[in-house]
Amino acid sequence: MHNVGMSVAVFLALMGTILAMGVLGQFFFAKIRIPNPVILMVFGILLGPVFGLVDGDKFHTAAPYFGTIALILILFQGGLEIDLVAAVGQARSAIGLGIVYFMLCVGAVFL
Repeated sequence: MHNVGMSVAVFLALMGTILAMGVLGQFFFAKIRIPNPVILMVFGILLGPVFGLVDGDKFHTAAPYFGTIALILILFQGGLEIDLVAAVGQARSAIGLGIVYFMLCVGAVFL
């Protein structure tokens, strides 16, 4: 049996910690006006290299899962905030732009 680097319990605890830090980051942003990504980077630096609480090598096995979960949350949030009336109203120009972009890519490949 091979070592996958991180158990499910550790992964879920890490995800919960990251989500809690995100909420704390939003709270700090509202109070001190420092952008949330900066606060999260500072948390990451403190947890990893400074205090050594989290081993960075173990993230290599879990990184694809974090990326997938982040993408799911981003798409879910985008779906909640979409204005369907505005999206339908701009459908013609969006399709036209997509066709132009596709043709430019096809043309660039065949050059």
